[in-house]
Amino acid sequence: MLGPAAVLAHLVCGAATALVMACFVELSSEVTRTGGPLAALEDILGPWPGYLCWLLYGLYGLAACGFLSLALSDALGLQGVARVASSTGVVLFIGTINAVGVRYGLRFAVATTIAKLVPLALVILGGAFVMSRENLHIPAWPTSDALGTAAITMFFAFSGTEAAMLPAGELRDPRTTVPRGIFVAVLSLTIIYASVQWVSQGVLGGSLHGTAPLADVAAAAWGPVGRTTVRIGTAISVLGSLSGALLTVPRWAFLGARMGVLPANLGRVNVRFETPFNAIIATTAATVLVALSGALQILAALTSASILGVYLAACLAVLRREPDQTGFHLPGAKVIAVAGAVITVWLLAHLSTREFAAVCGTLIAGVLYRVALNRRQLGRNMPHSE
Repeated sequence: MLGPAAVLAHLVCGAATALVMACFVELSSEVTRTGGPLAALEDILGPWPGYLCWLLYGLYGLAACGFLSLALSDALGLQGVARVASSTGVVLFIGTINAVGVRYGLRFAVATTIAKLVPLALVILGGAFVMSRENLHIPAWPTSDALGTAAITMFFAFSGTEAAMLPAGELRDPRTTVPRGIFVAVLSLTIIYASVQWVSQGVLGGSLHGTAPLADVAAAAWGPVGRTTVRIGTAISVLGSLSGALLTVPRWAFLGARMGVLPANLGRVNVRFETPFNAIIATTAATVLVALSGALQILAALTSASILGVYLAACLAVLRREPDQTGFHLPGAKVIAVAGAVITVWLLAHLSTREFAAVCGTLIAGVLYRVALNRRQLGRNMPHSE
């Protein structure tokens, strides 16, 4: 991503994420069970809108997991059979950790997150001393279309914070821990990404075109050791994101079973491990199948396109919600929701034809599936003549 468009796109994505996450924080007081934001959207918007949000989030989650597993193999420089085998092996390993207990999955995700912050710190601190003021000059502002396209491309990096709400039913005091966790995550994400982009722009300037810009910045600051460290850190970063995604996405399947749109056994909690064991196994298997497709670019496009629909619904839910007296209330929530909805609609308007068609096709297929499922259930419940 290049110069001015990239700088401004980061700011747009950061602003959109902050506004939408504020809406999720406002909704978090409604959520004390597994399913988190999706359960809240169903409660507030109704069964059908809630179902469509659930559908979009499933598309986002599975596409994100498949994309990250393939991106990890690419970061390691693997190709062909080795690429597929490593993606499958990592997914199965993380799925096993998550199946035996949410605390183990959380610890693994936290450990990889901390590890990936080290190379980012090297880039920010080292690059700050080799920046050039001339590289920060913006000769021409990007057009609205260029800015929107750039923002859509990188929005995936900003999404996913709301996933902290998905395992709410398995956390202690979710009314307190969830809002606090989201606020800390959004603030940290904004500071880190803004700093990395600012330093990278200052060091590389117009040459911010390379396939590994962070490694180039690290090399300029620390030499070959910096480049190697960042390359390793990139793989750890992707691993951390993948572990977090595989921790939360099974709760989507668990909620689907509780909604009656997926097999009931996916909604069962394992007595020994106290986790949605069947849902974890099913989504792990689905992720492996998605990764086997090898369609990295298509999966990346689907993630941003699908999650933006869920984010718009979250803004609308805040506008419709009538809060109780005991829940968490964010000052100015309605104004924040309107601003979040406006910027989300603007981003949706910059989807490509392929992205828009893929999301619409998923929604149409989902509606047809739900209608057929409802008719089947109605037929079972109707009395039969003797």
